Order: sequence, then structure tokens, then C-alpha cells
Amino acid sequence: MEELAELKRVIRKFSFDPKKGYSRLLLQLFGYLGNGKSSFINTCKYVWDDGEFINHTTAKSEDGPTTMARLSYPLTKTITLVDNRGCTTMDSYEVGEIYAQLANLLPLDKLVEWSKGYELARRIKRAEYSVKTTDFIFPIFVHSVKKSIAPREFLQYRELLSKAREGNVAEKEKIFNNLGVERIFAFENYTPMDNIKTQGRHEDVLKFLHEVIMDVQFRLTQPQNPEREMIKHKRIVLNYIKYQEEETEKISKQKITGERPDVSKQIEKEKEIERIRRALGQQIEQSDPEFGQQRMRDREEKLQQLEADIKREHGRGVLEVEIRNLEDLLKRENNEKKLGKRPNGDSCVLQ
Repeated sequence: MEELAELKRVIRKFSFDPKKGYSRLLLQLFGYLGNGKSSFINTCKYVWDDGEFINHTTAKSEDGPTTMARLSYPLTKTITLVDNRGCTTMDSYEVGEIYAQLANLLPLDKLVEWSKGYELARRIKRAEYSVKTTDFIFPIFVHSVKKSIAPREFLQYRELLSKAREGNVAEKEKIFNNLGVERIFAFENYTPMDNIKTQGRHEDVLKFLHEVIMDVQFRLTQPQNPEREMIKHKRIVLNYIKYQEEETEKISKQKITGERPDVSKQIEKEKEIERIRRALGQQIEQSDPEFGQQRMRDREEKLQQLEADIKREHGRGVLEVEIRNLEDLLKRENNEKKLGKRPNGDSCVLQ
């Protein structure tokens, strides 16, 4: 019991030196739906509070056991658990969303809606003033040993884990070691039906939290710039969105025409849309039962396609400008360092 009390003391005492640039540690939980992220949070809260078992995640989430938002659960004054929305298919859009959550580019305690096209980039841009560079990010991948891993998912896991930086426990440890996971911890979660306190389960959770703190403290010995790291993370995610959208568009065009056609200028498409709108308006006013309904549907479809093309081109343009701005900022900081100047926030330290 003395060992558990000492672990708790170290965890409770942990805080950041303000000069380092951080004020909060975010334990970012991510993984597939139904693999126990929410259960792990309930277990951590139960062990830490050491009171009655409370299903914190169901009480906080309007979606019940399936988390559809990015929800925060403070553990201490400095440590906060984050239940990120889980993925289902691990396609390019979901991976982009996960990257954005793990990089802390999306606000906490808000609904996370999987969005296609360039909408994720727009959401990241809108969230700039609500996310904090003072949050130290510690990603934790959660996987249930009861869930199998299909061979086709291996590459998806490897890519995700390399960007993020956890049945048969020994077998799962071997799989995730091969995927490049640095540390693996095995837990048996407390649940509403199984919450009899045991020293072993309490000890596992507290030792895990203690190990996290030790790792964070080690990483803080390496001086870096939190603001600069946020910019680097954002640039990586935006470039990923741009690449995936361009690849998706290329495949779509090839399926339709066999090649990627030249895209008309935006102003020409806007003129075409306006012309179609006027024509549709006149036809609707003059329409009668014998009017060509198929012709109207064809024109409406063309109008929708043109509007989608304009929105896509606008999204790409905004994204490219944002990426260039971030790259220019990083170049300026590098030049200042070469000239012996000290960029803003250079006293900060990052993971």
C-alpha cells in the first residue's frame, strides 16, 4: 500500500515549469471504436478518485458508449485524459481526422464530424484560436486483446502509429512491437459489472501513469519550441489532406474519362452556373406536364457538379496558401537562428 501511495504522490505532484512553455499534459487516447478507450478512462478515474465506480464517459457523452466527440476528463490539475473519436474503417479521411485530433488541432469537448474534401482543413483553420500550444501531447493507442487485427489493417496501423507515436496479451505485444510501438501496457479494466477493487489493477494503472510522467520529464530535457511544433504538426496534417484529396480526385476523374481532364477556371464555371440558373428559372416558370423533365434533371446535375468543382478548387487554393504560410514561418525562424537571433518562444521545451 505504501508503494501505491508513493506512486499517487508523484503523479499528483507532477506539474510543468512555466518557463518550459507547457501547463497541461494531454493523454491522447485513440484507436478503433469499441476497443476500450472509454472503459480505460473510467478505470483511471476510479483508481485515482478511489471512491464509488462512476461511468464518467457515458454521463458526459450524449452518444452513450460510442464516443462521437473529443472529450476531456481531468485527472489532476495538470493531467487530462482525452477520449478522441474512434475510427471505423481507417480510410484516408478517418486517418486525417485522427491526425488532426492527436496533433491537438481540433478543439476539446466538441463534436467530431468525419468530413470529406477540404472541410477538415477549414475546421482546423477555424479552431486556431481555441487550441493551445501550452498542451503537451502524449498519444496512447488503445486496443482490446479480444479484438482481432486483420492482415489488411497492418499497414494502416503501422502508418498511424508511426505518425502518432498499444485474448492473448503476449501475441498482441509481439504484433505491436513489430509495428513500431515503443511501450506496451496490459490492463484489465474496471466495469460497471466488475468493479471490485484489487491491488493488482490499481497498481497497473498507477504504474502506467507514473511511467508516462517519467517519459514526459525525459522528453522535456530536450529544448524545443511549442509554437514551432504546433506549426510543424499543422503543416504535416494539411499536406496529408492535400495529397489525399488530390489522389481521390485523380482516381475519380480517371474512372469517368480514363484520364484527368483540365479543370476550367473558376470564373468560367461561375458564369456557367449563373447561365444554368437563369435557364432553369425560366423553364420552371414556363413548365407544363409535357416539359422535358429529364432535360431539367440533367441541367440540375450539371449545376451541382459545377458547384462542387468550384468548392473543391477554392478549398485547394486556401489549403495551399495556408501550407505556404506555415513553411515561410518555419524558414524565417531557421534564418533567424542562423543569424544568431532568438525566435519567439525559444525558451520553451517540447516532447
